[in-house]
Amino acid sequence: MISWIIAVSLDQHVLNAFLEYSKMVSIKSLHGSAQLLLDVAGGVTQITEKMHRTIAREANPLNRLRDVAGVSHDERQGHTYRIIQSTMSALQQGLHQSLDKFSVEDDHAHSPQSVRVAAALNGVCGDHLEASSNPLAISMHFRNNRGEKLLQDSENLKVVIPDASSRIVVLVHGLCLSHEYWRGHNEGNLGTELQRAHGLTPLYLNYNTGRHISSNGKELSEQLQSLVEAWPVEVKELTLIGHSMGGLVIRSASWYGSELSLPWAELLKNALYLGSPHHGAAWPKPATC
Repeated sequence: MISWIIAVSLDQHVLNAFLEYSKMVSIKSLHGSAQLLLDVAGGVTQITEKMHRTIAREANPLNRLRDVAGVSHDERQGHTYRIIQSTMSALQQGLHQSLDKFSVEDDHAHSPQSVRVAAALNGVCGDHLEASSNPLAISMHFRNNRGEKLLQDSENLKVVIPDASSRIVVLVHGLCLSHEYWRGHNEGNLGTELQRAHGLTPLYLNYNTGRHISSNGKELSEQLQSLVEAWPVEVKELTLIGHSMGGLVIRSASWYGSELSLPWAELLKNALYLGSPHHGAAWPKPATC
């Protein structure tokens, strides 16, 4: 029992975020939350089994002969643990078969609070969410001032951005955040202020901050190129503003755009960084006396 408590504590941040997110009622969120919980339970089972096997081996040195003999993992795995893992696998398969179709169709707008919780989950374990095809994984996309999702085709852009100008500004949020970050306590935000003062059309990037920066940078570069090509009017100027990790993603995207000689990179006139750790973040560095 103690080993289970220790293992669960390792995933405490994920579990806390899960408990908050599971309060949502959409099928997509319930599907993703249930899948994540099963993943956590499976991981805890593996940790507990490994700890149990290590203790048993140390308690009886003869058990080390199994390592010398090269006994496979399946043969070494206890009967109880095999049952648990098989049950988890069966539950996941049943979950996918039952809810996959509904999760894809259930793409309605969520409350700002649920969006923030989803963004935090992606920041903590976004790479796992993506690798496991979890519905909670955020796919990179742009949104307009009203929070509406943009599709990369000219017809959709004409509808969602009816007042599109030739000058675009894209705001990129930081770790564990979402496009909602740029919205203040009132209706105004940095994007609308830039539109009002300089005539720029603001767009807000939403992306999975748990992925590697280079992966997000490469995808952002590709999406900026698609955006420029589908924009209702000819784009003459592009400005990118990044907060924290968002600035690093912008730098990565600029590198890919330049290396591949993509036309959007030629339109980039300004890149602004708000608290971006270009020389590395301070918190992962070892403390010095």
